[in-house]
Amino acid sequence: MQFSTETKLLGPFYLERFVSHLLYFLPAYWIIYFNQTLSLGQIGVIIGASYIGAFLFEIPTGAVADIYGRKVSTLLAYFLKSLLLPMFMFVHNYYILIALSALRGIIGTLNSGAREAWIVDNLKYYKKSQLIKVYFLKEHSLIKLGMFFSGILGTLVVAAFGLSYIWLFAGLSWFVSALFLVPVKEHPIKKKKDNKKLPVIYKQTYFQSILKQIKHSFEALFKNKTIMSLMIITFFFVLPSAFNSDVIWRPLLKNLGFPVYALGTLFSISMIIGSATAVVGKHIIKKFKSQSKYLIYTLIFQIIVSLPLLLLNNLYLIVAINLIMVFSIDLFKPIYSSFFQEFIPSRKRATLTSVNSMVWAVGNSIAIPLAGYAGHLIGLKPTIVGGALFLIPMIVLLRRLRLRRRVEKH
Repeated sequence: MQFSTETKLLGPFYLERFVSHLLYFLPAYWIIYFNQTLSLGQIGVIIGASYIGAFLFEIPTGAVADIYGRKVSTLLAYFLKSLLLPMFMFVHNYYILIALSALRGIIGTLNSGAREAWIVDNLKYYKKSQLIKVYFLKEHSLIKLGMFFSGILGTLVVAAFGLSYIWLFAGLSWFVSALFLVPVKEHPIKKKKDNKKLPVIYKQTYFQSILKQIKHSFEALFKNKTIMSLMIITFFFVLPSAFNSDVIWRPLLKNLGFPVYALGTLFSISMIIGSATAVVGKHIIKKFKSQSKYLIYTLIFQIIVSLPLLLLNNLYLIVAINLIMVFSIDLFKPIYSSFFQEFIPSRKRATLTSVNSMVWAVGNSIAIPLAGYAGHLIGLKPTIVGGALFLIPMIVLLRRLRLRRRVEKH
């Protein structure tokens, strides 16, 4: 019975996640595509433009979703992406590429908080909150599985049509994804008649409504120590993610003699490992009986696994550590997404989720250049290990949240 209910409520979202990544070849090829005519420094500026666009528009677009509908906001983002991405095929001017990248970041904010809020509140409407954690785990696995097959399909497409066609298929992926979600209903949250403190936003003008929603969301953020702690945890997680990213690992493996052509195979293997986290994580978390405890031990495991890198020079052992660390991070992310949503008020869910995405964008704009500089200054292996140490503040904050929740229950 639960399976049929889950399929009915979440099936279109599962299918959309898988297909959107199945045809999305950009992660494997887009840096190579740009590097044909641009330097890595110029590519870095293009990436930064996307994060700046996301930073500036995360909260306003999250407020739009809370006020005018999460479904409308999500589908608008998907259709706009399907039109924008193919433009990269025809544009070669550096400054126009920067503008397109910034626009891409802005459009992404329309669905970054709205989609999750749409799913979570639909499940709450049907009184199926127990499926929230299940969804985030399975979504993560489907994304990884889609990315695994996208590597294979991408190779065929690039060989047959050329590298520039990755942008056409990227646009197609978002268009097909939007079609899957068009029939899915959004169940709006009913206003509480007996709550006089609830902000009246629906009689305001468009601009006033957005400002009002942002104001109340930030008030909720700063008044709630738990939500603030979660935002800080997100920021600290960005740092080890950047220090443990392909920016550092790819040069390290190459320097150790790993064949460049085989990096794609390693990417596919890591995607398959990531897709297994739904099954493995589901069984592991049952043993802990607490999401916060599970998250804490996952972070501790990441730190322990990274430490041997300082002493090892064997290529195969280092590749194994890379895959284990990828697996550990994949165990953490979906459960943390579910854990985060438990503390967010429904009426401000899209906006506060967008604030969290904004924190992620700001963190990346700092962490990615910092990781590159650290790799050059102190070495690639010490950079990975040093990045893992940023997990310690996360462990401390998660432990405090766990203790606070225990006190509140009693």
